[in-house]
Amino acid sequence: MEIDSQFLTAAAFRFEAARSVRQSDFETEIIAESELTAVSPDDLAQTLWGWLAAEGADSPLRGSAYWALGKRCDPCDVAPLVAALRRELPRDPDVAYQILIALENLGEPVFPPEQRERSSRDHERTRAAAQRYLDSQP
Repeated sequence: MEIDSQFLTAAAFRFEAARSVRQSDFETEIIAESELTAVSPDDLAQTLWGWLAAEGADSPLRGSAYWALGKRCDPCDVAPLVAALRRELPRDPDVAYQILIALENLGEPVFPPEQRERSSRDHERTRAAAQRYLDSQP
């Protein structure tokens, strides 16, 4: 199975479909084209986590993989996402931002309440929010 941007988009849509998020015809078609319709969310997540640990570790697509995993909204992803945030924060603020959004989707308090506007390009605020969050973790 090749992990490319279309696959990662399909994975995000598949995770949402599994959570009964209403799908457009386009989203349903992307899932079908990527042959993910019958793939369980757990199997798909294992595939993505395995890819991130191996050949995806240096891929420019890793931010998209974390974005897709964030659509899963499964509490078992919190610990690996926190570990990924620790690795990515000093390395790539754009990827760290995607991890923060994934954690936020899981109900984690990653952004301070007063920070209403967020942008992947606001690296200073992303770093500050991520570091505050990581400092609060055991």
